[in-house]
Amino acid sequence: MPLRKLPIVLHKHKICIICEGDEEFDYLSCLKSLNVWNDNYEVVLDNAKGNGNIPARYQDRYQSGSFEIVFIFCDTERKPYEQFEDIKRKINSFHGTYNAAKHVIFYGNPCTMQIILSHWADVTLNTPAKKRNAHLIFQYTGVHDYKGKASQRKIILIK
Repeated sequence: MPLRKLPIVLHKHKICIICEGDEEFDYLSCLKSLNVWNDNYEVVLDNAKGNGNIPARYQDRYQSGSFEIVFIFCDTERKPYEQFEDIKRKINSFHGTYNAAKHVIFYGNPCTMQIILSHWADVTLNTPAKKRNAHLIFQYTGVHDYKGKASQRKIILIK
């Protein structure tokens, strides 16, 4: 009797990335469409629609058991970073440890636009304020009076 080969079982590691808001979600969606992640990973993006929703969304996705790991991608915001520190505190509390957040939170400092602009230039933003960064966004992307609207994000991310 001939030997039968075992079937190849294709299993992708399922990862969830909770995005703070639209800019983070659109940026990571763009990266996903460019196939920057290894094919061994299935990356699922989840738009929290605001940093206040991140801890509850994280807990829900983590407890669902649908993902091998859940990450968070958010801004640090403005000093004194109260909202960012609150997110870290809640993630640590959820896991019952003092350092879980440092393993699952990826942040843009001062904001995700810093990361996006880094694709065109070596520029440092000193604030997450869209109005104060509008001239730099225009200089590198051609988008005038940036306010984070969907149509503006689309233009920036297809450049």
